[in-house]
Amino acid sequence: MTNGYVAYSSGGYIIDIGWCDDVPVIGSDVATTGTSVTSTIASVTFDADGYVIVVASTITDLCVHPKWSGAADEEYHAYVAPSVITLPQVDTSSPA
Repeated sequence: MTNGYVAYSSGGYIIDIGWCDDVPVIGSDVATTGTSVTSTIASVTFDADGYVIVVASTITDLCVHPKWSGAADEEYHAYVAPSVITLPQVDTSSPA
């Protein structure tokens, strides 16, 4: 199965996108195969776990999310700090 991510910038600040199989650091090799890049929208596909790298001149309006059908590729939602969800220790949905 091919996975992918989309980066969107309504202001047109995207420069490039890529994928790296290890935590990226300055000087890391970054794969750019399977990419599509314009200044407002970029996408990358990959077949293994890894890290998405987006190069942008500013991140003020940058939104990065998983790629699905493409229906929401050009939507921006501001970052919201994650919340903590405590899952039950047992399945409470089925009768005992």
